[in-house]
Amino acid sequence: MARSSVEASEDWENYPRNLIQHSFYVDENKCNVRLTQDSERLFVPEKDSEVWVFDVGEPFKGIGNGDGEERAVELFKIKGSPQLSSFLKTRRQTVVISIRQSFSWSRLKISEEGLKRLFTNLRVHPNFLDVVHVFGEKTEPVEETFLTFFYHPIFQRPIVQIEDVPDYGGYEIGYNIKYVAGHGRPFLKDPYVIRETGIYQKFWNTSASKQGCNWVLIHASDALEERAKNLFKSPWKTACPVQFQMHVMILLFVSDTWRPFISFNEELFWKLRQRGFLTDIKGPKSTGDFEADFTDVRSLQALTDKMRQISHTLGLNIQLATQLKASINRVRQMPIPDALPLECFEEFDSHIDFFIFQQKTHSARVECLIARAQGVSTLIQNILDIRNADNNNRLNHAVHDIAEQGIKENQLIKRITRQSMLDTKSMVVIAFVSAVFLPATFIATLFGSNFFGFVSAGDHHMIAVADNVWIYIVTALGTSGLTVLISGWWWRKTRNETDQSKNDDECFM
Repeated sequence: MARSSVEASEDWENYPRNLIQHSFYVDENKCNVRLTQDSERLFVPEKDSEVWVFDVGEPFKGIGNGDGEERAVELFKIKGSPQLSSFLKTRRQTVVISIRQSFSWSRLKISEEGLKRLFTNLRVHPNFLDVVHVFGEKTEPVEETFLTFFYHPIFQRPIVQIEDVPDYGGYEIGYNIKYVAGHGRPFLKDPYVIRETGIYQKFWNTSASKQGCNWVLIHASDALEERAKNLFKSPWKTACPVQFQMHVMILLFVSDTWRPFISFNEELFWKLRQRGFLTDIKGPKSTGDFEADFTDVRSLQALTDKMRQISHTLGLNIQLATQLKASINRVRQMPIPDALPLECFEEFDSHIDFFIFQQKTHSARVECLIARAQGVSTLIQNILDIRNADNNNRLNHAVHDIAEQGIKENQLIKRITRQSMLDTKSMVVIAFVSAVFLPATFIATLFGSNFFGFVSAGDHHMIAVADNVWIYIVTALGTSGLTVLISGWWWRKTRNETDQSKNDDECFM
C-alpha cells in the first residue's frame, strides 16, 4: 500500500524517491544524487531560505467588476523551511510559490531542505528538476541553449490506489522560457540580456467540488509576479480548470521585449555599415611596419555570434509553444466534471498561435540580419584577400629587386677582387726590386757622402774615414730601432683591441 501525502511530506529527505507513482519512467535515485551533488551551487543555507507566496483569498462581490466577483491576492514572504511546511499544510485551492534569485547568476533563495519539502508536498514531477538545475550560481555562461518541456496527465484510475492523490484526472506541465529583458546597467553598451523563467503547473481534479491548482515560478520578474497577482484577483478568469490559459499569458508577457531588442541590434548593424566596415591601416612607425585596426570587423563578428544565439533561442521558444499547444489540446479531451467553455480553448489556441507567429517573425528578422552580416563579412574578406594579394605582389617585386641588386654587387666584388690580384702582383714586383736595389743604394749613398774619401800618401792612395762617421751610424741605428719599437707597439695595441671586441661579442651572445 502506498504512503499518503502526509506520510510522504514527513519523508521529504528522500524526494523524489518518495513519489513512487513516477518510479517506472524516472530514475529517482539518479535525480536525488544529482540534486545533492549540485546543492551547493543551487541553494542557499537554511538560515537564508525564503520563498514568496501568493495568498489567494476567497471570492467576494466586487464593484465594477465584469464577472461580478473578485478576490484579494497578497504576495508575502515565508522564511525558513518550518514556516513553509506550516503554510503548505493549510489546504488551498490555488497555491502559487515564487522562488527568487538575488540576480541571474546567483543561487536560488531557497535551501535544499525547503525545496524538497515544497516539491514533496506539492508532489512535483521529478522532470521539473531539469528546470531547477538550469538556475543557480554560475561563474561562466553554461546551458544557455538548454530548454525543456514536459506534460504528464494524471490518470483517472491509477493502477495503485494512493490516498490523497487525485483519482479523477488532471495534468502537470513544466518548462523554462527564455526571453530578453533590460539589465539596467548603464555602463554596458547593450542594454539587453537573455533571461529565463521556470514554470510548473499542476491541476488536480477529484470531483466537481474538489479541484486545485499548484504553481511554482522560478526567477520570475517582479513585473510578471505583479501581472499574475492582478489576474488571480478575478476568480472567474482564473478558476482552476481554466488556469492553463496562464501559460500563454506568461509567454506573451515575457516576450514583449523581443521587438525593441531586435530593433536595437538592427540599428547597431546600420551604424556599423555607416562606418564602412573598413580596416584602418595606419602609416608605418618604422621601416616595414604598419598598424591595422579591425574594431569594426570584431564588432560585426560579435553581433553575428549574438544573433545566431538569439535565433537558436527563438527556435526553442517556437518548439515550446508548439508542444504546449498540443498538450492543451490533450487537456481538452479530458473528462472534467465541470464542462469547460469551448471559448477558453479557442482563445488559448488563438493567442498561442499569435505568440508562435510573433516568434517566427522575430526569428526571420534575426536570420535576415545574420545573412546581411555574413554578406558584409564576405565583402570584407574579399577586400582583405585583395590587399593580401597586392602586398604579396609588392613583396615579390621587392625580393626580385633585391636579388638583382645582389647579383650586381657580386659582379662588382668579382671585378674588385680581380683588380686586387693585379695590384698584389705589382706590389710583389716592387718589393722584389726594392729588396734587390736597397742594399746597393744604401752602400752607394754611404760612399757617396762625405764620411769616406781617398787620401794620397806618397805613391799610395788610401780610403780615409771622417771623424763624424759615428753620426751616420747612430742616426741610422736609432731611427731603425725607433721604427721597430713603434711598429711593435702599434701591432700589440691593435691585437688587444681585436681580442677585447671578440670577448665582448661572446659575452653578449
